[in-house]
Amino acid sequence: LYQSRAAFGPNFSDPASIAGYYMETMRHYRQEHLILLMLNTRNRKIGDILLSKGSVNAALISPRDIFLEALRHDAVN
Repeated sequence: LYQSRAAFGPNFSDPASIAGYYMETMRHYRQEHLILLMLNTRNRKIGDILLSKGSVNAALISPRDIFLEALRHDAVN
């Protein structure tokens, strides 16, 4: 519901808005997923990418891979 209400670009200025956006989709996952949310200077979503799908309680990825993907998409936050 949150994603459909936020079709015109939600403002991700606080953790609660990010949790509300992803919670319904991610609550049913049976293993850890690391999703990179990329924002512009106005805290609007540029995109999101699944970077790692892990085990039941861990998803491993290096910080280097996270920063490289964010830089490719001109994310600022």
